[in-house]
Amino acid sequence: MRVAYQGEPGAFSETAVLTLFPDAQAMPCDTVHIVFSRVTSGEADFGVVPVENSQAGSVNETYELLLNSSLVKVSGEV
Repeated sequence: MRVAYQGEPGAFSETAVLTLFPDAQAMPCDTVHIVFSRVTSGEADFGVVPVENSQAGSVNETYELLLNSSLVKVSGEV
């Protein structure tokens, strides 16, 4: 199983991927938009994206993409 996430190896998002999907191949992405693209194209089976950041607050890009994509659904949180 392939799981795309926003961030670099060692980031909190990678930890979330490995917590939710321990046997997954984690796919780091530079942006939330790329995570959505990899999921909607079928390149990744799932995506893990932030909705809140401890320093910056809400991650508006994630909310906008969720609002405008009928192909992506929220299935959990960590």
